[in-house]
Amino acid sequence: MRAFQEDRKLKRKILSRPVLWALFILAAIIAASALRDSWRSYVARDVRQEAEKGLWELEQEKSELETRISRLEYPSGIEKEAKERFNVKSPGEEVLVILDPAHADSGGGNTSAAGFWRAFLRMLKK
Repeated sequence: MRAFQEDRKLKRKILSRPVLWALFILAAIIAASALRDSWRSYVARDVRQEAEKGLWELEQEKSELETRISRLEYPSGIEKEAKERFNVKSPGEEVLVILDPAHADSGGGNTSAAGFWRAFLRMLKK
């Protein structure tokens, strides 16, 4: 009987309010720590993905630059690069410039403010 009463006292002490509050606070601290670690893991994963994306882009750029460098080993490649970058033409060649009709100035269709006022003043003079 004495053992039963001691078990009851122990149970009563474990389930007392101060012990339950201490266990609740401990559980809250553990939960907050787990959430913080989960958030850090999420942020680290995003940073890693961005870094891998940047690495992939740099590798692509490196391969493109290596291709351009290998082309420059030959005179035809140097000539082609000069034509593309500096608009150089070889002797006997002509450069043809094609303008987009939407951006080409047709003369009478000037839509700027100065063009409007010139047209307005011409209309008043007539």
